[in-house]
Amino acid sequence: MRPTIGINCDYEEGEGVRPRYFLNRDYCAAVELEGGIPVLLPVSQRDEGHIEDLLGMLNGLILSGGKDIDPSRYGQKAHPSIKPTMAEKEEFDFRLVEGALKMDMPILGICYGEQLINVSLGGSLVQDITSQLSASVNHSNPFGGRHKVLIEKDTRLHRLLGMETLDTNSSHHQAIDRPGGGLRVCARAEDGVIEAVESVRHTFVLAVQWHPERMLNDPVEKRLFSEFMKEVRAYASQRI
Repeated sequence: MRPTIGINCDYEEGEGVRPRYFLNRDYCAAVELEGGIPVLLPVSQRDEGHIEDLLGMLNGLILSGGKDIDPSRYGQKAHPSIKPTMAEKEEFDFRLVEGALKMDMPILGICYGEQLINVSLGGSLVQDITSQLSASVNHSNPFGGRHKVLIEKDTRLHRLLGMETLDTNSSHHQAIDRPGGGLRVCARAEDGVIEAVESVRHTFVLAVQWHPERMLNDPVEKRLFSEFMKEVRAYASQRI
């Protein structure tokens, strides 16, 4: 049986907008290319048992990109540049991560997903790279511009990709500041901005600031999903 991969959805409601869940198709395509079944996870405010039931259906979790986490979660006041995630989605996402970490489920975090994992584990964020750091790289490029990422030796990411530099896309205005408990920095941009972290306390928790799902024609980027799915299959086999 093919493994099931949960992917958190975005959520939108408001004046003139019918409440809706949505997700870019690229995430599902990445899972399907590796032989998995994507399962979209709608925001829910039901009890804790609902999260447990959802996770019980899954063999792995991809945390997708999105807007910004409420800075009060890491003890800061909001910067004017913040584009807040809807409160219902943010609460659901944090409960989802907490449950998956307790189960030691394989997790791949992407962009907002990386930041979500970091804050869940007690870390903090740079709220606006342009105004708060002396960054020489354009990290917020809506047109798909790329920059180099330097991968740390002796990390899972380095072993997984087998290389020390990588060209990635870049469309984020925030980044990890202080890594959360058990997280090791495994890649940085040339200006020092953190681009990837991995857990040293879990079997497979890897998170990147870029969007590999948008570059599936690149065999190196595709390898992130291939290796994630290997861990997912191993996890699934243990649950049988």
